[in-house]
Amino acid sequence: VVDEMKNCFSLIKFQLENKDITSVKMRGNNNEILAGWVNVSYNSGNPTWEVDGNRGEKEITITPGSNVSHSSTNAFFAVDDTDNDNNPVDGVYYIAVLPQTLASGLTLEIEKTGGLVATRTINSSITLNRSKIKEFPAPIDHGLEFKKGNIVLDCTDASKFRYGNPATALVERTNSIYNPNSGGTVLAPFDFWLEGYEDYKFNGQVTQWTGSNPPCLSGVSSSNGTPKIKLPTIDGYVLASVKVTYSHSTSDRTISVTDGTNTFASCTMKRGDAASTLDLTHYSFTLSSDDRYLTYSSELGAKFILTYIPESEYPGPEITTDIVINCENAAAFRYNNGTGEVTLPARGSALGTSFNFWLQGSSYTFEGDVTYWSNGNCLCTATRTPIKVPTITGYALKEVRFTYQHTTKDVTYYVTDNSGYTSDENLTAHALGHVNGITRTAGGTIDVSSAVSSTDDRYLIAVGEFNVRMILTYKVK
Repeated sequence: VVDEMKNCFSLIKFQLENKDITSVKMRGNNNEILAGWVNVSYNSGNPTWEVDGNRGEKEITITPGSNVSHSSTNAFFAVDDTDNDNNPVDGVYYIAVLPQTLASGLTLEIEKTGGLVATRTINSSITLNRSKIKEFPAPIDHGLEFKKGNIVLDCTDASKFRYGNPATALVERTNSIYNPNSGGTVLAPFDFWLEGYEDYKFNGQVTQWTGSNPPCLSGVSSSNGTPKIKLPTIDGYVLASVKVTYSHSTSDRTISVTDGTNTFASCTMKRGDAASTLDLTHYSFTLSSDDRYLTYSSELGAKFILTYIPESEYPGPEITTDIVINCENAAAFRYNNGTGEVTLPARGSALGTSFNFWLQGSSYTFEGDVTYWSNGNCLCTATRTPIKVPTITGYALKEVRFTYQHTTKDVTYYVTDNSGYTSDENLTAHALGHVNGITRTAGGTIDVSSAVSSTDDRYLIAVGEFNVRMILTYKVK
């Protein structure tokens, strides 16, 4: 017998000041279950709840401007409220949620007309009491910057895929490769898509796997066709990542993402392994196409999530290759008009005015008062005379490797960020790195890869006659 009706849930109340908001999505920062199908116990007037199987929902999405009936993905809410005089107030909404404490707060993802998205994150603990209203007094969209949001295609439940007729499941559950139209082996790839995302087409030879709940998407093995699925191409967006959350097989399966020629990333998984995310935002090759393919070894049986980001936010290729400038042959240096060699004054003669010079065939410019030494073909300057090495956009000097020293004397070589450090005291105090007294044939290396400096300029200075062969290596910043 129920003596008194009880509210089982909590309400979150918020305001929107923008009139063109199309949806608000809420999720807990610890991935808590906020709604869905639950079993409620009256519990002597103190109702409690528990999730019905796996039917809890970790996100709630509402669409302001219309009343929406309750389902597993939508909650009751009102589009207006009343002020102190009982007059309706536009832009006030309620979301019904399961009572609990969100220890790390929550995140609200707000979308407006044109697919522009902004996010409001609250990082402090929020207690949602049963039969109480948690109110956010200020409009949750106030002061937010709206921009194109990500598109996420959740492919973790293969039963949500459709083909041809959007109301019909992709294939019947079967362990055999199945033609969705006539049965039998799949002889040609066909288009398919997730329910509700008809504009985002996949293409491939696939079947739904029966051995898991929910089922995995499974593609043919090489013995039955081409083990490849073409992923959707979305105008204005770029596929940024593929998160493989589950593999049905008890044996290792390698899953890769390619552009048809090059492989962005791969992972090897079997049943029970942790999810693996393939990052496609950094690559060191030239793209062969804008298409993206999911390829796999043997038969695919996997669940995965695709995330697309706006083209404007795509970082493009990550250049990971060092730039190496080999200065071991001083006769290859050119100056001024690009054809003259740096000439050799008589030993002990005064050096001229500083000038630009470079290696034959290279656009990277050095600067300094230099000569090359004829008896060893080394780059040479007078003591404490700086050589400015090339400054390369997007790169920083990583190391200077001396491969040979012509003189038999001990010479200390420095790397600095300023040509004014020409006294021994300044060099010792301000050098970014140095190497002492290298021998004629053994060489030595100055590592400046971790040097902290306010400028990208780098100079080589020697205490003693600078008379060496060297190799410069630059790394990506």
